[in-house]
Amino acid sequence: MKKILFIIIFCSLFSGSAFAAKRVCIFVHKNYMEVKEPVLLAKRRMIVDLVGCEEGNTAIQNTQDYKIYHFKKRDKILKLLYPIITKDGIITKDGSKGFDQWTLDKFEIILGEEQYKLFKLPTSAERKSILEKKAKENKKKAEEKKKKIMDKQEIVEKKKDNPAEERNKLLISCFKDNRETSIKLKITECEAYADGEAVDIGDDSGNPVWERPDWYSLNICKKKKIKECENVGKNLYLYNSIVKRDLKIGPVVGVVYLKKGQDRGTNQVRLAEKNSYYYLIDDMGDKNNLLTVLLVKEHSFK
Repeated sequence: MKKILFIIIFCSLFSGSAFAAKRVCIFVHKNYMEVKEPVLLAKRRMIVDLVGCEEGNTAIQNTQDYKIYHFKKRDKILKLLYPIITKDGIITKDGSKGFDQWTLDKFEIILGEEQYKLFKLPTSAERKSILEKKAKENKKKAEEKKKKIMDKQEIVEKKKDNPAEERNKLLISCFKDNRETSIKLKITECEAYADGEAVDIGDDSGNPVWERPDWYSLNICKKKKIKECENVGKNLYLYNSIVKRDLKIGPVVGVVYLKKGQDRGTNQVRLAEKNSYYYLIDDMGDKNNLLTVLLVKEHSFK
């Protein structure tokens, strides 16, 4: 008797639609702004309430790329979507897709504002703003890339048109960088560097960092007048034997007296070669980052 009763109940579960639990399964792709139809929908009839949308959906392979929602009979979304959805989430024998595929625009329109908010997705106006912003960013990146290419081409052309000018830039750069190393480069070494030859400029990468000296506050010319102070306000030049002309180093803003072995560096340790007056050169337009220069015969003031 019990066996017959069980068979009757079991058959009624499969044949009576009143006992079958309706479900609406919605898969929203996490990269919804890039995918054309990021919303997958399927309707299911599940006898056991514990079976969720993730079970039995053989039509979708990469479930980790989707955020999955399922709605039951009492949910407003189920009543709204169940009559519209045509697929059940299972691949048919002919290989057709097991999901209805919607765009976000269609999804938003059919759900309406109130129900659409439940998915925390951007509205059509917000998506338009995001796309416009991204388009501007892409355009800016493309313009910057184009400018870099054009700048490189221009540099190449300048090198071809005026190699002497390019060499002078490298030479002046060497003179400026010279103060950043603990080894003083000779003029001939800077000229070799400008000519593209390999020059050992030393390696100060392991030197400790310390507080930058305030050379301007040590300016002797603020307290007394000496012969060297007469050049304050003038520009210091260095004669280049290759191009046979003076190259500008920078304006003289003061004079300091240093003893041999005393640190005369600005950003790195650099020892004074001898007891002498050293000119303070504002070669970078920054009085907190002055260059100390010991006068040599190739120097001149203008």
